[in-house]
Amino acid sequence: MSINKQVLDSGKRQQFSTGSQRDIEDGKGLPSLLQFMAIMEVSKVSEMGANKYGRENWRKGQPLSRYFDSAMRHLIKFFANWQDEPHLEQAIWNLLCLKETKMMIDIGKLPKELDDIPNEFFKDEDMAQLMKNILGWK
Repeated sequence: MSINKQVLDSGKRQQFSTGSQRDIEDGKGLPSLLQFMAIMEVSKVSEMGANKYGRENWRKGQPLSRYFDSAMRHLIKFFANWQDEPHLEQAIWNLLCLKETKMMIDIGKLPKELDDIPNEFFKDEDMAQLMKNILGWK
């Protein structure tokens, strides 16, 4: 892998009180605002999984529905105050894997068959409107 020697530039600048300038941050994300204590707790779920299934096992690809179902079960157990596992952290971990796996499917790094979420149901206009009504949306 070669290193790109070009410095990308939006053409927009932010100037600081010191006179220093830098490219703007808009649209790039603000990792400094992430919840680090929570992230560290969720990372312990990654560690437990690595010890049980092998490091990076989840990156090999699993159906999206497995992450969704597991996240929902853990959320329900969290709200029912089950103390046998770190259920909130497990739910968040599964949702992060769901998002990452979906992105990898969308860019062609994982097989499309892993996207088994039955969202065709909500592409129908009547069903979409029903869901909007249920959620209280206009």
